[in-house]
Amino acid sequence: MPIRFRLREILARRGVTAYRLAKDTGLALTTVYRMTSTRGRPGVLEWGTLERICEYLDIQPSELLERAPQKPRARRR
Repeated sequence: MPIRFRLREILARRGVTAYRLAKDTGLALTTVYRMTSTRGRPGVLEWGTLERICEYLDIQPSELLERAPQKPRARRR
């Protein structure tokens, strides 16, 4: 199962913009935008970045991650 990053959903629920998160945490805006992309997969995630986000949002790292069900593969004939 693929792992999905849920930062975009959490920010929307709290009314926090990507810009505000970047400004308040000192993270680069491009980093935050990449993490909130519709793909939901930030690529390499630095430990310090994760800590800053969790501290700012007062959440556990597990709240940012979700195992998404895989799409069924087409059978080969």
